[in-house]
Amino acid sequence: MGFRIALSIGVIILLGSITLLGLRDVIGSDVQEPGKAWILATGRLLGLWTATLLLFQPLLSLRWPKLEFILSMDQRLKIHLILGIACLTLAFLHPMFIFGSTLRTTGSWDVNLWPEGLGLMALIGLWFVVISSTNRSFLLLSWELWQKTHFLALPVIGLILAHLFFVSPPQRGDGLLIGWIALLGLWACTLTWLKIFRPIVYARLNRYQLKDIRIVAHKITELTVNPMGRDRIFSFEPGQYAFLRWPHAAVAPETHPFTIASSPVHQQILQFAIKASGDFTETLAKLKPGGIVQIDGPYGRFTLSTFGRVRSLVMVAGGIGVTPMLSILRSLALQDLRPAVTLIWSNRIGKDIPYREELDQIQKQWPELSIHYILTQDQTLPAAHYGRLNQKSLQALAPDYQSDTHVMLCGPYPMIHDLSRAFRRLGYPRRIIHHEMFAL
Repeated sequence: MGFRIALSIGVIILLGSITLLGLRDVIGSDVQEPGKAWILATGRLLGLWTATLLLFQPLLSLRWPKLEFILSMDQRLKIHLILGIACLTLAFLHPMFIFGSTLRTTGSWDVNLWPEGLGLMALIGLWFVVISSTNRSFLLLSWELWQKTHFLALPVIGLILAHLFFVSPPQRGDGLLIGWIALLGLWACTLTWLKIFRPIVYARLNRYQLKDIRIVAHKITELTVNPMGRDRIFSFEPGQYAFLRWPHAAVAPETHPFTIASSPVHQQILQFAIKASGDFTETLAKLKPGGIVQIDGPYGRFTLSTFGRVRSLVMVAGGIGVTPMLSILRSLALQDLRPAVTLIWSNRIGKDIPYREELDQIQKQWPELSIHYILTQDQTLPAAHYGRLNQKSLQALAPDYQSDTHVMLCGPYPMIHDLSRAFRRLGYPRRIIHHEMFAL
């Protein structure tokens, strides 16, 4: 809590200082044409806000456990998306206010306007980064190429900062240059440590060996790993995830997040159930037992401990989105005091369902556990429900809302969006509906 308060205060002070810096020429000053001066000052402020928010962008995607106590990665990526669009909007409006004030004109183009040229290049680069980032499906970009386009944001930030310092000499005067250097130095050091060196160091200290690999359902592979150099795995809560990387295997040495499917009660193994749904995950079946995997974790706030008091749970999963709930159910099944749980699990076809026998066995020993299998594209599973989940089917399958009931949703975005609205219409408060999306 203390870290959250300190960080919030720091952000507020920074944004307030940037705002005062942008408006310092008109606040408390006698200007001859106040209307035009305020328009010009607003243009400068928009440029400063653009630079500041862009500096926040890479920090939002950092893998740092302390940030999980403030906002989950899922929430931070949503803010990351919104801020990206906001930065583009502010950068687009910036020159309109600057030259629209008529206190500053472009004149004829010559070599002395190279700072403005840097700003134009930065604006074009920012357009490219934001459009490619927000339209991955439309542009048919692979996840790997989509990720690489994000690195273009760094030269864009550099161009914007160069434009800021050279086009506006006052930003370097009155000791401001030292302040900017200190702030940017702190930003660069934080980013370098948390984005580059910490993942490398942490991953090398958390080496695991692939003990077993098996197919548990159609296109779903279960990986079981053991810690190397230690006698137990790291501590985690059911529902959390970790980043995995195979440095010397038949798959690409990329880092990808996967939810932990095993229970933390079993401290000698970690299990991940991964569906082949892309270029990288399609290759996981090539792995062989004995290989080395580097694991950075745990992360995530999709856990019961973040909900407060839980007397009953309604879990709704879409396909492989069941993995955090599987870890939670495996853990609760070993406890004496357990909440009443309703699991509603939607899959396309019957052979897509992993761990059905295990869950059915847990259900026999847990009278307060109800499991409803939903199939959307076949009718091969006896006693299953057929068709897509909607408000009508939820009303028939989910219990009526009672105090201390919580809802967990995990699956594709359209499913989470629609079912969140359906639960609210059924009387479930927004505050008790928790969700995690496993696709970007």
